[in-house]
Amino acid sequence: MVLPLQIITYNGFEPSVIISLVVFIILICLSALASGSETSLFSLSPKNIQEIKSRDTKTNKAILKLLASEDYLLATILIANNLVNICLILVANGIIDSLYTIHSTTWNFVIKTVIVTFILLLFGEIMPNVFASHYPMKLAGIVARPLVAAQSIFKPLARVLVKLGDGMNPRAARQKSNLPRGEFSTALERPSDHSHE
Repeated sequence: MVLPLQIITYNGFEPSVIISLVVFIILICLSALASGSETSLFSLSPKNIQEIKSRDTKTNKAILKLLASEDYLLATILIANNLVNICLILVANGIIDSLYTIHSTTWNFVIKTVIVTFILLLFGEIMPNVFASHYPMKLAGIVARPLVAAQSIFKPLARVLVKLGDGMNPRAARQKSNLPRGEFSTALERPSDHSHE
């Protein structure tokens, strides 16, 4: 089947594409979690922090550990998100190439860019950030422990990024935070007001 102007030829659906589609969906979910994790963790208010401190669970300990080093948290999220997005783009291009042959180099670039960018922005950025802004505590609980594991894996590279960021601009790594750093530190260090009641 050839579409008008001989721009695109449909190659037919191969069973192997199903595997690529499953991988693509998994990568979209990971991208969404990585994007939403930044919004959720840095949207936590001092009241949320006190609530987290009042419940001694592994997840809550993980959240507090992440927030204790904001720069490394941001670096870890950045590394993880970019790695996932690179893999996602490669898989998406592979799926398109399997299903269609695009005979124009220009249209090949435009079609792939538009499709992948739209999917990535909608499902990997906009929707998870909207959800995270409405339910920061819930998403923070979901991503905290995986992020602690990722922080350990990416620690050497994260350290390099943090040092480079501090060298260029000491505040560059903190600009995305919705809550000033001082308030986070105070919230993390200050004992819960309810503990004395």
